[in-house]
Amino acid sequence: MSISSWVESVWSLRGVDGPVIGQVRTVEGDFLTMAVVGMGGEAPEGVEILPSTEGNGRFARVSSECLVGNWKRMGGAPA
Repeated sequence: MSISSWVESVWSLRGVDGPVIGQVRTVEGDFLTMAVVGMGGEAPEGVEILPSTEGNGRFARVSSECLVGNWKRMGGAPA
């Protein structure tokens, strides 16, 4: 299965206070860029918060290993 098929899929981060939801936007090698909501000021382990550009929301970079291990798939493109 190619992780490029995960583009547009929606995931929730497990094991954190409050809901953290992310939607996969792009795939580059083994890393995914996600649009995220609900993430506080400090990124959880395995998540790199990317610098935000004016008015474009919050984005994070996550390895495919971290996504599969720490996030739960909620919907979107077929897995």
